[in-house]
Amino acid sequence: MRELPAGVPKLMVSTLASGNTRPYVGTSDIAMLFPVADFTGLNRLTRNILANSANAMAGMCSLPQPEPTAGDQRPLLAATMFGVTTPCVNRVRELLEAQGFELLVFHATGAGGQAMGQLIRGVLDITTTEPGRYEKCELT
Repeated sequence: MRELPAGVPKLMVSTLASGNTRPYVGTSDIAMLFPVADFTGLNRLTRNILANSANAMAGMCSLPQPEPTAGDQRPLLAATMFGVTTPCVNRVRELLEAQGFELLVFHATGAGGQAMGQLIRGVLDITTTEPGRYEKCELT
């Protein structure tokens, strides 16, 4: 599921969803649902949880995506941010938007910088707290 593009609906039902999900989600947009009980067979609880999971996935797949807007045609840039750099990144965003760009902002702790590295071709790295965040980033 991690290999599917961002925005493609993904839902994982797993007892592992109650703990550290980073090894499973990584830098993707996988939704995880904790099933409460383990799947050693179907029962009234697990049937209900699986039905809710199927309905959630069906909703994600069948409802229309937002219509593109004129702003979606702007060149897209990326930046990292957390608490102490928020004022700087917000000001940079304002300046870039005034120049006709759109800015994706990624949280600079956890998988945010790594996710940015997988989605981009260039970096405005204001918040340099994640070593190795661009291991898969191919800059052009």
